[in-house]
Amino acid sequence: MGDFKINEKTVFTQSGSAEPAMGSTVTDIPGAGITGTLVNAVQDNITRLGTVTSGNLSNTAIVYPVGHVVGFAKYITAGSDIGIGHGNGWYNTGIALPSYSPKGASNILVVSFHSQTWSISPTAMTATIHLSEGTVEATGTGGGASATAGARVHTSNENPTVGNFTMTWVLPATSTSARTYGIYVITTHPGSSGTFYINAGPRYSYMNLYEIQQ
Repeated sequence: MGDFKINEKTVFTQSGSAEPAMGSTVTDIPGAGITGTLVNAVQDNITRLGTVTSGNLSNTAIVYPVGHVVGFAKYITAGSDIGIGHGNGWYNTGIALPSYSPKGASNILVVSFHSQTWSISPTAMTATIHLSEGTVEATGTGGGASATAGARVHTSNENPTVGNFTMTWVLPATSTSARTYGIYVITTHPGSSGTFYINAGPRYSYMNLYEIQQ
């Protein structure tokens, strides 16, 4: 057993085969001259960063809580009417988000909002709307839309109307490869006539994409 003192103040104590222990009267250690690595338990009790006020959390090893929004993209247009008549097959409206690469294990929430009108008489017309995950083709090709995200059915009133509608899709991010989420429409009319106009009237459409951590 032995103690190390300075001016009757205990700096270290030691008993038997135990490791030396710092005296309870030691209140401060100057940083100059200290080298080596602190053990994890000591590091965990030290606040080294303080308050972070700038910069990005971009390390790929970061795991965000479930439900956290980890990505965002948007599309806004105020262009011309896009008319889709009966019998044209799946029509690519050209309304699409910019190419987006999911970050990993997440769900993709897409909210789309469109102005619309109908040119029909006298019976109602139905527009079925798909969200495609593939590469958007040239507008008006009638290319097949992916059914992965499911379809939304939008039905007119009996008379031509001007208004707007909102649709939402939630789908899993199956990979981190880039894809383009776009709107395809197919219309049906019992009289084989009529036209559905998206982006009509006030002439605006927008789409918001939120990637949500799972």
